[in-house]
Amino acid sequence: MKKIFFLLNVLLSFIFKAEVFAQEQYQGKAINEQVENALVKNYSDVKVFFEKAYSMYPEVPKGILEAVSYHYTHFKHISYNTPESSEELPRVYGIMGLTLNGKNYFRNNLITVSILSGYSQEDIIKDTAVNVNAYAAAFSFLKNYLKITSQKPEEMLKIIAFLSELNINSTTTINDYTINLYLYGILSFLNNKENQKNYNFPDYNINLDSVFGEANLKTFK
Repeated sequence: MKKIFFLLNVLLSFIFKAEVFAQEQYQGKAINEQVENALVKNYSDVKVFFEKAYSMYPEVPKGILEAVSYHYTHFKHISYNTPESSEELPRVYGIMGLTLNGKNYFRNNLITVSILSGYSQEDIIKDTAVNVNAYAAAFSFLKNYLKITSQKPEEMLKIIAFLSELNINSTTTINDYTINLYLYGILSFLNNKENQKNYNFPDYNINLDSVFGEANLKTFK
């Protein structure tokens, strides 16, 4: 009889844990859906700016602008009036999350984008459309300068890295890891089927193993 009660308790305990796990999984899925819905809503508010930029600069593969914006701002325009999330980290501006003052470590890529695109720094900061167009123009300029004719995002990693705020001038283990982690995030965004559907860009079928190597991928995930 004691053995039966023991087995019954074990069974009930297992069922309870399974129910808790299932509930946690359901709650986690519900939260993820809420976050994704919020991102899609953010994007719908600014979708027209991305579409315009792609029409003006067809050299930029569709999805690149969204991937960068998602990484930095989740499709929200950051202005002078937006509260800072951290006093230690450099402030980013616009929907593309460009850095004006890298605090002597990060690069001032807003200035870089301004020079390459011809748009003023002030307009890039204040105007959402200009912010996207300036990044796209800078991207297009570099692609033409490097004589890249492909539309494969993985063949434009030098451009994506150059237009970031990350320190590409100093070759260290930390900098190399940080840059590659950023690039992995961009390409992973592009490889995501839901993102392709929600943000209307094609499946580039990027082989992340061939880009980063299997060993490096394990450290990124």
